[in-house]
Amino acid sequence: MTGGGVVSWSTASVSQSYANCEIWYGVVTTSSTTPITISDPVTGPLLLDVSQWSGLVTTQGQVLDVASGQAGLSGNASAGPITTTHAADFIMFAAGDYAPNTFGSPSGGTWSTLSALIAGTSGNQYVQDAWYQSVASTGTYTPTVSQTGDGWDACIAAFKIAP
Repeated sequence: MTGGGVVSWSTASVSQSYANCEIWYGVVTTSSTTPITISDPVTGPLLLDVSQWSGLVTTQGQVLDVASGQAGLSGNASAGPITTTHAADFIMFAAGDYAPNTFGSPSGGTWSTLSALIAGTSGNQYVQDAWYQSVASTGTYTPTVSQTGDGWDACIAAFKIAP
């Protein structure tokens, strides 16, 4: 990844066993009209969301609080538990699976939907959903989401909200 006024992009969470899931982040350090460029060395379908959030800690090495990722072949999708250390965090949770698949709503609080995407060609399709929430206290968060497919990956990352 390059552009968008971000000097350095970092990986927060990765699970690459089946449908792949990654959460990346970068702190904008300069005003820029340069678009964000994402290159994928692997050919095939690519699902992604690019979003910009304000109100977070503005130091690249300090904005990420905690993250996790894991995969499974059946049952509910979960990125595993995270225990936040910062009093106020912005949490992103994502899950991907092979199509056909339907995701439910994540457990553990009120989650807002960021996206629901599907990509690929017939017989080689992937589905991804992403959600977010802000929390006002430290705690352990383990959202799970029902899913109807097999071979899922899930990621979760908590980012520190600026005081």
